[in-house]
Amino acid sequence: MFFNGIWHEGIPPKSGLSAEEKSVLNRFLKSLNQYKNEIGSDSKPAFALPIEFSSEDNRFLQFDKISIQDYLKQEGYKTEFLFWYINYCCKDDFGTDMKNLSAWAGLHYFASRNGKSANA
Repeated sequence: MFFNGIWHEGIPPKSGLSAEEKSVLNRFLKSLNQYKNEIGSDSKPAFALPIEFSSEDNRFLQFDKISIQDYLKQEGYKTEFLFWYINYCCKDDFGTDMKNLSAWAGLHYFASRNGKSANA
């Protein structure tokens, strides 16, 4: 991944981050892992593939009312790197920036992937 003028291995990069950036990224990834294991009141996973297997519990659908950018701010994520990385993912996979993508779509992007490889 090309970040700060340098190519880094991995997505997200494993190098070139400050201690604070790593900490915030790890907190974000930990929250995604929690969503991967959440089950809605309809007994469906919060976020799943295909999309119709995702829960329709309002606890998760409420994220569709705000942008992923606003979600990150509300959750107290403050590092420039995390905002850059999420924005990069939004543009790459959705063709829009994070201020125009719903938090539900952004969380689904990450939390619906349940691969078992080291970089999943």
